[in-house]
Amino acid sequence: MPIHYYIQLVITLACLIAILIIVLNVVKFVNKQRYLGGIKIVDRLPIDNNYSILVIEAEDTKYILGLGNKPIYVLDKIQIDHVKSNIEESIDDYI
Repeated sequence: MPIHYYIQLVITLACLIAILIIVLNVVKFVNKQRYLGGIKIVDRLPIDNNYSILVIEAEDTKYILGLGNKPIYVLDKIQIDHVKSNIEESIDDYI
């Protein structure tokens, strides 16, 4: 077989592999974005081996949760917009 056949085969395989890699990266990105929830763990403080306190941000609210062996308790709920407006008012009063 002539050499140009092998060159064409190598180029075709390289293009096919490049397309597969691009498709794989796009699928990973789409899946990551799809399962990216609106809940984010801001901080975690272990109290004991079986107990800890979590600060979780969901939309415009932060929750302080107490975690034990089985139950999860909501200790406090903080509105982020409310806290930001209070901080801005305090800064304006100071200036």
